[in-house]
Amino acid sequence: MRLSSLSLSFLVLFSSPVFLSSASADTSPPLKRVMLSSAGVGYFEYETDVEGPTTLTLSIPRDQIDDVLKSMTIDGANGGAVSVRMPDNEPLEKGFRDFLFTPASLESPARLLSELRGAEVSIEGPRSIKGKLMSVEAETVALDDKGGTQNRYRVSLITDEGLKQAILQDVQSLRFEDEKLRNQINQALTLTAAAQESGPRQLDIVLSGKGKRQVKIGYVASTPIWKVAYRAQLGKDDRAHLQGWAILENTSGRDWKDVELTLLSGNPIAFRQPLYQSYYVNRPVVPVETLNQQLPVIDSGELDGRMGQGRYNRLVRTEEKQLQLNSGQFMAAPAALAARDEAAEEREIKETWTSQAAPQAEAIENQSQIVLKLPELQTIASGQSMMTPIIDRDIPAVRHTLLNNNKPIVAVEIANQSTTGLPPGAITFYDGVGDTTYLGDGQIGALPVGEKRLVGFASDLNVRIIRDAPTTKDLYSASVKNGVVQIKNSVRQTTTYRMKSSAKEKRIVVLDIPRRANETLVEPKADASGISLIQNGYRIRHSLDAGKEETLNIVTESVKLESLSFEQMQSIDRNSLDFYMKTIIHNGSMDDGTKKIFSQIANMRQPSIDADEAIAGLQDSREVIISEQQRLRENLAQVPNGSDLQKRYLKQMEQQEDKMSSLLSQIEAEKDKKAKADVALKVWLNSN
Repeated sequence: MRLSSLSLSFLVLFSSPVFLSSASADTSPPLKRVMLSSAGVGYFEYETDVEGPTTLTLSIPRDQIDDVLKSMTIDGANGGAVSVRMPDNEPLEKGFRDFLFTPASLESPARLLSELRGAEVSIEGPRSIKGKLMSVEAETVALDDKGGTQNRYRVSLITDEGLKQAILQDVQSLRFEDEKLRNQINQALTLTAAAQESGPRQLDIVLSGKGKRQVKIGYVASTPIWKVAYRAQLGKDDRAHLQGWAILENTSGRDWKDVELTLLSGNPIAFRQPLYQSYYVNRPVVPVETLNQQLPVIDSGELDGRMGQGRYNRLVRTEEKQLQLNSGQFMAAPAALAARDEAAEEREIKETWTSQAAPQAEAIENQSQIVLKLPELQTIASGQSMMTPIIDRDIPAVRHTLLNNNKPIVAVEIANQSTTGLPPGAITFYDGVGDTTYLGDGQIGALPVGEKRLVGFASDLNVRIIRDAPTTKDLYSASVKNGVVQIKNSVRQTTTYRMKSSAKEKRIVVLDIPRRANETLVEPKADASGISLIQNGYRIRHSLDAGKEETLNIVTESVKLESLSFEQMQSIDRNSLDFYMKTIIHNGSMDDGTKKIFSQIANMRQPSIDADEAIAGLQDSREVIISEQQRLRENLAQVPNGSDLQKRYLKQMEQQEDKMSSLLSQIEAEKDKKAKADVALKVWLNSN
């Protein structure tokens, strides 16, 4: 193949290193501590003894550089300066900034030569040429003997003798005469090779302190989350033996040899930030200032001070929300639920620790997570996983029947009476009475100290539970106070659970009842024993006797508080009145006092409504007369004075005026009726 010299330079330069660490390989400190978090990150701490100025080297995977830059800590500088040096992340963009060509030009010799027009080159081949590059043109030529075509490039140079050309594929060597340009090409190839490297980055940690000292270097990086798997062996007397095992992996790329291993269970905020990437501020371009001709400034005026303040007041004013009547229905006002103090009596069970087959992890709980420190130094090769015990003790465990998705399942209520919380994980249940028998699998979330969790693991074949469709009923009550009618609308929902047990022992059935906003539990009483609050609902425990069939009614109530003032009553029309009388009074459930109040409102509003409708009808008739009079005036303007037609129109005008006068009198009479009815209603409201 030809172009041997140019191609060789490409290969050699691509193999050149871009970064050489000043520290040797044996300066990498040993890894001493690893902390794995359930948030998917791990803390790695290196420790070594140094003396005087020292450079330590860490090999960091490329995808962890951002995490290291964000979290690295160095302890033991002993008052000296510290710096961390590493290869640049953008060698191409920054390295090519001062070159005469771009990174894309290195894709082929023809493209590079095209971008370097004007450069002086020497060509050796079928003919030797020395001159300045003018152009590189692609062309297609026919092959005489094979009947095909060939693509090739024609290079044109300007020499002292004039224009000369050579075929690039026939050239044996091509040399740039400018030494600076040759160095740029060599450097560009080196940078390109470095940019294609995906291996680890070498971090040189330069310490300028004095004397002997211990240096610790730590950082946080992404790791696989560690998992917990529990085994629960259910025994007698509502007890269980619980074992917890941690499952973890070493994917760090290096062996963990005799490291202190700690497991962290919590939910810390952990994120990545691309700190290894260069960012530039997009600054505005400001033109060079020159002495321009002064132009007159046009004043746009100013806002009126009072108007401006008024606009401001309207923007910031917070108006009091009032309950209004809309389309014949009361607008609901949110009701504040009374805070309820809960007192639950729990049976105290002292925790019994059993003999340990293996030492447990030392457990410490802080504000945000559980810290489990393994008791011995651990060795895990890179790419290997490990399972190690972290919990081994007896715990309280009471069996229940839990209704889950309308299906009864066997569940165990686990109580954490230790000094630290339990991490979340899967639980495999065994029957520890007699021969060990597998019962099923469950899942438990984080269990803080002093709390309990129900964990289901199998269907309960001896209990049937049927949930009937809920029924609702509206309850209304009303009172008059300070001239305003206060209305309470209570919506009660009743759900019936029918339970049947074929078991030989008593069962505790647990029902989790969802709770909607502004809803309270009426039956059973929310403060009764066996009732507790859960997330977005209530937990109800019901004792079901062996071989019995029982029914349990759950009644919840949501309350809407509404008000109706005299001004709001003015908007009650006949349709709204019909709604109250038919829908509320006839269909709703209310006491006699409430019915009397609604009936009184309807009776006292009736004359005012009648008057409004009568006034509306009279106004319509008046508009018809006004229109007729306008027509007669236009006709009178068109007929001769003294004519019979004029006399006829004048007589009709007189009749219309009589009707208009009568209508006005009737309108005033209806207004008087309305005013009296409104006064009577207001007096009744204020008298109660």
